[in-house]
Order: sequence, then C-alpha cells, then structure tokens
Amino acid sequence: MIGDVMNTIKAIIFDAGEVFVLNSGQGVFEDMARTCQLSLETVIKATSRLIPAYQRGDLNDETYWNEFQKETGLKVLPIDYIDLWSREFEKNVVIDQEVLGLIEGLTGRGYVIPVLSNTIPPHLKALKSIDVFRPFEPKIFSCEVGCRKPEAEIYRLVLETISLCPEQAVFIDDSAEYVKAARNVGMHGIQYKDLLSLEKELKAVGVLIYTKMR
Repeated sequence: MIGDVMNTIKAIIFDAGEVFVLNSGQGVFEDMARTCQLSLETVIKATSRLIPAYQRGDLNDETYWNEFQKETGLKVLPIDYIDLWSREFEKNVVIDQEVLGLIEGLTGRGYVIPVLSNTIPPHLKALKSIDVFRPFEPKIFSCEVGCRKPEAEIYRLVLETISLCPEQAVFIDDSAEYVKAARNVGMHGIQYKDLLSLEKELKAVGVLIYTKMR
C-alpha cells in the first residue's frame, strides 16, 4: 500500500517551447543577421555558444550583447539591438490552446502542474505579458534560478519546490535529451510529439485526464 501511494502520479511538469509555445526562432535569427549586417551562419554560431549562459542567467541582456559583439567581431551594435531577441519572437509566437486545455483539465483533477523552461529574459518577459503561464504553479525558469536543463539540479529544484518524490512526477518536453535527464533523476519522462500521443502516454502512467470534444 505504501509503495502504491509513493508511485501515484501527483505532478505533471511541462516544458514550454514546442509543447504549448510554438516558435521556431528562425525569424529571430534572420532579423538579427539582417539588422547587424552579419551572415545567418555567423549569428547562429554565436548564439549557439552564448545561449546556455544566457538561459542560466550567467549573462544578462547587456553582457549577452557584449559577448555577442566579441563572438561575431561586430564593431558597433545597432541602435535597436536590445529588441532583437523579442520583436520577431512576439510577432510569430503561437500558443497551442488545445495543449493548454489539457493542462487546465489536469489542474481541475487536482494535479500539481509546474512549468519548467529553459528561457532567456526577453522571451520570458514577452510570454509573461500575454499571461500564458497562468495555469502553472510553480513556475521555474532557467534564467531566474541559475541552472538549466539537462542539469540534474533544475529537476531536483522542481521536486523540492513541490515537495514530491521523483516517482510521483511526470516530465514532458519535446527534447529527448531533457526527457532522459528527467528519467535519470527518477521521474517519469514523456517526449512530446503531439497532443493525442501525449494523452495516450499520460494514461499509460496512470494519469487521469479530461478530454474535451474536438
């Protein structure tokens, strides 16, 4: 009986990007390249090197752009550089309302529903402004807590915050690497592909879901 109680799923932890927040980011990089008069390849290479530190909070907005300038050899940043991470993102971001509907249904059934996202300050500000994180509690964002997926520390932080054992939580992410890291700390892990597959996999681990008529 005690083992059954400990293994009952009580929390479903969601990633944001490419789960319910849909935005490929390509428009952001193209805008950045065009505005800074750099090649797209140069921009993607520089951002790929800098993003982990930016997501972890090791770099703030200003220090990120200082490092970007060094990485790319850009002599002068454009006047509107501070908007380059947000303006195309805000214009093109899409919120998957069906996934949010599932999440609200899970909340109604009494599950704890945290969000756990690797993100940067400009994107976090944009998403908070449209209140997309309203159904989630707690809200764990890498740039605010000083660690990021797939570091074990951030998964343990979520578990400590909700006071649950790993076996009592399911983690959902589009990244196979991040799902594997969650499993390594003892959580159930589901790689997100589409809503129907997610519902099926949640049921398989004993989660009770409410499915609206589509």
